[in-house]
Amino acid sequence: MYYHLAMNFIFIPGNSKQNKTWIKQVKDEFSELYDKAEILEYNHWETGENILDFEEESQKLLKICENFGPFNILAKSAGCLIALKLISEGKIKPEKCLFIGFPLGFGRSLGLNIDLMLKNCKVPILFIQKTQDPVMHSKELKKYLTALGMTNYELKEIPGSEHHYEDIDLLKSSFTRSG
Repeated sequence: MYYHLAMNFIFIPGNSKQNKTWIKQVKDEFSELYDKAEILEYNHWETGENILDFEEESQKLLKICENFGPFNILAKSAGCLIALKLISEGKIKPEKCLFIGFPLGFGRSLGLNIDLMLKNCKVPILFIQKTQDPVMHSKELKKYLTALGMTNYELKEIPGSEHHYEDIDLLKSSFTRSG
């Protein structure tokens, strides 16, 4: 598949507050790839709640996407779910997505129909998943996507047994080389 890289990026972090610093580092590292970029910062990071308000953050993402022009999405964990839901509903249309540490179980715990959301998503997706990510191992993700009959994705498996994706250079090079 050939992917056109959009000139704008929307960065959507994972749920925990430690992602706030990480997503800013990712945005800085990716700076040569975009003309304009925006980070979705979660309200619960300031209020002290443990889990983001999915609907509230979805509305914020919709607002960001208004008049943003062609864009790519880089999302980690819970951020993947926010983006995927809006894409599957046809409310946002990124050119390409990079989903890091995809959290199938977390999505299901929120009552989301992940199977349907992925089937309805026609946007090319690059999944980056660690071999032993405690949220979902890469082999489990591969088996799941294959069983769904997904064809609009690539899966890059990287070594590791944690849910933190610290190698930002690897993420960047994987994104620019995918397709």
